[in-house]
Amino acid sequence: MLDTPRTRYAFAAAFGLALLVAAAGFWVGPGRWLIHDRGNDVPSAETLRLCSHIAAVWVALFVISLSVFRTRALWFLLTAPLALWWPLMFGIVGGTWVW
Repeated sequence: MLDTPRTRYAFAAAFGLALLVAAAGFWVGPGRWLIHDRGNDVPSAETLRLCSHIAAVWVALFVISLSVFRTRALWFLLTAPLALWWPLMFGIVGGTWVW
């Protein structure tokens, strides 16, 4: 893909959208849970389900950006920990996926 102002704006908009989705995923999961429950409670199944759906949206954005922006889309991986933290930790610890 040629580096034109139009492609730079498209990349900036896509990256901003991925950052927004990742921030929403973090707020719905670990952010809200740690602030409101002070880390002493177990997250509800609804929280885990919502985080998993937001993570799926982030993964879809990443895959689409890989096909559109090629190697430039690797910058999207900077936002991955925010979006994928809760679903991956729940899967690693031994829970079942809540899709």
